[in-house]
Amino acid sequence: MGENKNFFLAIALSMIVLIGWQYLVGVPSVQKKQERQQKVTQQATGKSQSKVPVPASGPQSPAAPGAAPAGPAAGKTPSQLLTREAALAKTKRVQIKSDTVQGSLSLTGGRIDDLKLLKYHETIKKDSPNIILLSPSRSKNAYYIEHGWTAAPDANLKLPNSETTWRVEGNDKLTPQTPVTLKWDNGAGLLFRRTITIDREYMIKLRQDVENRTGKPVTLFPYALISRHGMPKTKAFYILHEGLIGFLGDEGLEEITYKDIKDDVSKTISATSGWIGITDKYWATAIIPDQKTPYKARFSENANVPEDIFQTDYLLDAVNIPAGGKASVNAKVFAGAKKVSVIDGYQEKENIRSFELLIDWGLFHFFTKPLFFVIEFFYNFLGNFGVAILAVTVII
Repeated sequence: MGENKNFFLAIALSMIVLIGWQYLVGVPSVQKKQERQQKVTQQATGKSQSKVPVPASGPQSPAAPGAAPAGPAAGKTPSQLLTREAALAKTKRVQIKSDTVQGSLSLTGGRIDDLKLLKYHETIKKDSPNIILLSPSRSKNAYYIEHGWTAAPDANLKLPNSETTWRVEGNDKLTPQTPVTLKWDNGAGLLFRRTITIDREYMIKLRQDVENRTGKPVTLFPYALISRHGMPKTKAFYILHEGLIGFLGDEGLEEITYKDIKDDVSKTISATSGWIGITDKYWATAIIPDQKTPYKARFSENANVPEDIFQTDYLLDAVNIPAGGKASVNAKVFAGAKKVSVIDGYQEKENIRSFELLIDWGLFHFFTKPLFFVIEFFYNFLGNFGVAILAVTVII
């Protein structure tokens, strides 16, 4: 009789927790999301007639914030795309090497578009190929990260774009010990530099500098984007999010599946602090603006091309550069495995707001994450996940 009493008591307590959570957290969360969506729609309607800066772009280039994503050059079909190796060989490159990643960035466009994860393989066999995270445009399943500057349509400025050829100053290999600086002169009074560093894990930092020698003030808008071509294979697991993601300041967490973004129009949200990216089950990419600078984040997709193109991007507020003056902006990129200790470390060390939510902890984040740390503790002590789970089960 005592066992039955405990059983029914456990059920009752569970129901109280579930109903309480739904009332205190679930319903307010849904209401907040609906209010946020209404606000986004109103912002989009109110700004539909405004001039939005759009950078020049060449074939295979994605759109910068404010324009719809572009696809492969006209008439090109997936069957005509190059192999990954051939696409990489098309442009001059700066090699990237750290303890965890290996790849290169293209001097054409300055894109980070070639990255392998050295500690992870396609299968459990150690000699199986490493996971390929990023691939260049013109290759199948292209996936890359781009930073740049744009201006108002009537500014008539020559700015770097996806076809710009950058020149290397100094080190020609990006490692944790050797940063790389890229330089481009537009020939009309604007000098651009991009200094790139990488750590031993999955963080790349960029500082973009502009020197104004035009003799008159110039206004530019810094942007960053992640572009992914083709519909990725997902696990179709309802409790796990795969797709477009971001934590946008006070607007909170945004998770949009590939299917949902195909069915709906693009979404633009104004924010300060946070990040935006694309996530798989085990890997992710994220672009992280300065955490004190206002920006507009956007999620978008274009199906009017031979293959779907999914894009997340942000556009910072205007940067005014006086004649004879200089300006610089800082940005960060995460590209790698969603390892809890690494993600949490970046949130704390780099002061990235709610970066821990790049990992999908589910609705019961307050419970699942501590439980993970308990299981991890026993795994590190016992050396076996199965035994660790059994130990936690016994304790609970």
